[in-house]
Amino acid sequence: MKTVAVGDIHGCLEQLKALIDHVHRRYGHEIKWVFLGDYVDRGLLSMPTVEFLRRFPGSHDDVTFLMGNHDWMLLQGFDLWPNVYGGGQETVKSYGGVLPPEHRKWLEETKLYLEQPLNSGYVRVFVHAGINRDVPMLVQDREVLLWVRDEFYAQHGIVEVRQSPGRARYSAEDRGRLQTNIHTLALMTKAFDAFQEYVALKMHLTSDYDYVKFEGRTTLKESSLEKRNDRRFFEKLAHRQKRDVHGFLVAQLSHDPRLWVGNLLGAEAEGRYMSWKRTQESLTYTFRSELNLLKQSHDTFDELIICEPSQDGGPGGQHPALLKHWLAGDISLETTSIIAKLTKFNRHWNHNLSGDPIWEDVKYRVLKYHALFPWDENAMKTYVVQTFMQGSI
Repeated sequence: MKTVAVGDIHGCLEQLKALIDHVHRRYGHEIKWVFLGDYVDRGLLSMPTVEFLRRFPGSHDDVTFLMGNHDWMLLQGFDLWPNVYGGGQETVKSYGGVLPPEHRKWLEETKLYLEQPLNSGYVRVFVHAGINRDVPMLVQDREVLLWVRDEFYAQHGIVEVRQSPGRARYSAEDRGRLQTNIHTLALMTKAFDAFQEYVALKMHLTSDYDYVKFEGRTTLKESSLEKRNDRRFFEKLAHRQKRDVHGFLVAQLSHDPRLWVGNLLGAEAEGRYMSWKRTQESLTYTFRSELNLLKQSHDTFDELIICEPSQDGGPGGQHPALLKHWLAGDISLETTSIIAKLTKFNRHWNHNLSGDPIWEDVKYRVLKYHALFPWDENAMKTYVVQTFMQGSI
């Protein structure tokens, strides 16, 4: 049975429900849940969050609730709480200034830590904040478990150590094996979603993988991200672009599918995204304007899309005029890919341009980019006919 740890909910009930649904869709319902504490404060729904968790389905063995420092402070009383730590006012408002006895009892019964023996001989230790690696779990200081992270080895709050549960200290040999696991599932889920979106879009624009057909799914696992040295970039990407990770990545990878995630966090990438958004918002205008520009240079639509094979019979043919205009920066990739889709010339171009290094580099973008943004096929076809009044549509 898979163990899932969830940290720092902070009164964000709707996000918590979405996270739980995500886990069930990905892993099914046979789950051991470990909630790492901090159920209240900052978010607006502290009281409903505690009530939801208090009634969370599952047996005692399948669900464990740990205490966080915010939860401990709430138990000290409402008079103290709002002035001590951030987010307390939201909790006071959520509860109406009164902590129900059943909520107090539930919070008091949450644990300070959980030990989970593993077949490998290690013990997985769950805490809210940190552990003192020189002290057995049975005599750990509550302040360390609830508050301290920087000086100790857990960080919000999962480590694996080779020891006897609850008794032996961490030996000098074991200290080198201490390893921090995921900070919170919420963060990892968002980071993994960004990672999978990045890989899926890159594959769509560089291979025969079909993003639409597979709905962006890949064979990647969360463990794939955990092993990557650049995983922090995906966490930052998910955090910064949480409202539109898909659009942001489409903007970047349609520009250059080889872009590394570390290059997607600067001002240049943000500017590229804003330019892409403007193009999407005025797509019809852009398409019609660029059709008129093409009409000025070509009397018939056929002139744009005809791709002549190599005259000497070797690899590579003559680039169609449409492709030349895009490569020269005269028209957008949106217009180029839409026209390629409308004409269904992909086999013709692929055959005649086979072996051409430029075509091999850009063909998937030209032929498949149209699937990554919304557009009206019938309307665009009408605009082409109206502009050229004849052709191969």
